[in-house]
Amino acid sequence: MLRFTVRSRDGQGDLDVTADLGEREPLWDGVFATPADARRFAGPLPYTFSPDEEGIVVVKAFRSSWRPEPVGIPRHHVAFLDRFDGAVLANAFHVSDVDYGWHRGELR
Repeated sequence: MLRFTVRSRDGQGDLDVTADLGEREPLWDGVFATPADARRFAGPLPYTFSPDEEGIVVVKAFRSSWRPEPVGIPRHHVAFLDRFDGAVLANAFHVSDVDYGWHRGELR
């Protein structure tokens, strides 16, 4: 079992998630049709952007050994999701030993 707890001053960023690393059955609440569909969203996007006075800064990420494994979530509370009517925790993955970082940003 792996538990993450975050408390924010206003409560809107609170998070309390317990993951069962021994349970490899993904969550299925009708959000994704297959594990492969869900896995496409298990990770950061390859680029991030930031506005700048002269344009936009584009930063590309790199990662290796990226093998997300679905995990069971026996209990969770994600305050951010409470803001959206009908929002659910659609899936959860565990990754470890990831070489992850960012390349230098480029102004465009």
